[in-house]
Amino acid sequence: MDELRERQQQNTEREPVVVSSSAPAPKVQKEEPIEVQPGKRKIILD
Repeated sequence: MDELRERQQQNTEREPVVVSSSAPAPKVQKEEPIEVQPGKRKIILD
């Protein structure tokens, strides 16, 4: 049981990172010019 809980904690720690990195993306894209948008999208996808 302890091992499963530890794995769940690791998963919950990884998920917020992905959400936090994708959440600010739309805000930044709106503020920055269109030419910069595709470059940042590629970096996020990679």
